[in-house]
Amino acid sequence: MRRYIFAIASSLLLTFVFFSQNAKGEPQPPKTTASTLLNVRPFLIEPTTTTTTLPIVDTKGALCPEWRAIAVAVGWPKAELKTLDDIIYRESRCNPLTHADYRVAKCGCPYDDSFGLMQINVKGKRLWQSRRDVCYLKKPEDLLDGATNLNCGLALWQLSGWAPWGK
Repeated sequence: MRRYIFAIASSLLLTFVFFSQNAKGEPQPPKTTASTLLNVRPFLIEPTTTTTTLPIVDTKGALCPEWRAIAVAVGWPKAELKTLDDIIYRESRCNPLTHADYRVAKCGCPYDDSFGLMQINVKGKRLWQSRRDVCYLKKPEDLLDGATNLNCGLALWQLSGWAPWGK
């Protein structure tokens, strides 16, 4: 019942405002506000295209110059780029798709399962679980993406320095 009374009172008030007359008895146009002057229509907000600009990095003398800018972009300190470059070259010869799986090679080498530029090892369940958690990986093959591998390598380097790579 109260809703009906409120609705009637509201409609009467609006009628009074819209059809009020000025002192001479002439009807007045309704008062306008900034919101009534705008033509507001629903619209679709389209996603914007973002571009990533890689930082300018000195590649002179680098063994794997194509990865330096990406390394800096994911957070590697410029002071560590020479050592990082040496490790990428030693471990994968700059190839992000390198996968060292000695179980397949049957070379009598210790069991190994290393992926990508920095040859991040995920041998065994415990090592894989720790790499997955530290690097936010879903599967070991995610490390075959160069930027993901550099990002994971950075996380490991921040935890252990160069020890995982024998330096």
